[in-house]
Amino acid sequence: MNCHYVSRSLTRSWETGRRKLTFYDFTTKTIDVESPKKLFARPNLNSSEDERWLGANVEGPLGRFLKLRRKTRAWSPDIRDMAIYRALLLLVPVQIARIAKAAGGNAAFDEIFQWPEARLDAFVASLRSVYSVVIVQGHRDCPLFVTEQGFFPVPIPEASPTTAAANAVPISATEAAMILPRSMDRNVVRRTLTQGEGFYLNNCSLGTNANRVVIHPAILDAMNPIALMAEIESTRRRNVDCYRTSLRRLGTSSSARFDERA
Repeated sequence: MNCHYVSRSLTRSWETGRRKLTFYDFTTKTIDVESPKKLFARPNLNSSEDERWLGANVEGPLGRFLKLRRKTRAWSPDIRDMAIYRALLLLVPVQIARIAKAAGGNAAFDEIFQWPEARLDAFVASLRSVYSVVIVQGHRDCPLFVTEQGFFPVPIPEASPTTAAANAVPISATEAAMILPRSMDRNVVRRTLTQGEGFYLNNCSLGTNANRVVIHPAILDAMNPIALMAEIESTRRRNVDCYRTSLRRLGTSSSARFDERA
């Protein structure tokens, strides 16, 4: 059983006409192509029970949400399905666990599948008390990237005295679901995300330490490979500098905290 640790539903908008995904590898400094069935996937990574849990609690509700977005094109669709809202809240913590398991078999990932419904509901309630889900949009003519972690940090300096960044998950070529700490000043968040006509979000989507990032076909058509690779590398360096600056403003130099980000 081929198990994706980054949902294929999240990369479908980045597939070429030939059902391929093109990605940049920061280790080899090359652009490569892979089948979406194989990229960000491992054979037998999860049990069939684990896959059913993901389907019921994350993948299925997320698929309904993405269908709703495509159908309505509403800026903020009315989410009446609590399962969808719960799935969106779980996206980042479950994704962190999936990546940890793919990297080294973290047992904590399996534990959540065994939780009784009451414990899972309590966990979601605690997330909801600290975070909200917002849909954010980058520049309409500049597609986002998808990191191999499935999410990326968005440094928002001065928006919060306790949090350096908010995590975001690309849900379409130009949109992301952001898990935003409620402590963040919404006006500062709005100003940060709209600077440069939304290019800030697009730049952040390259992440800070993900090894492989998927490139949208529109970007491949617009730039020659040499220029594109140079731009990707320089944008990654800016992302790292921006996030480190945000951490310093919080008065912390925790490298562990930095390494947990995408």
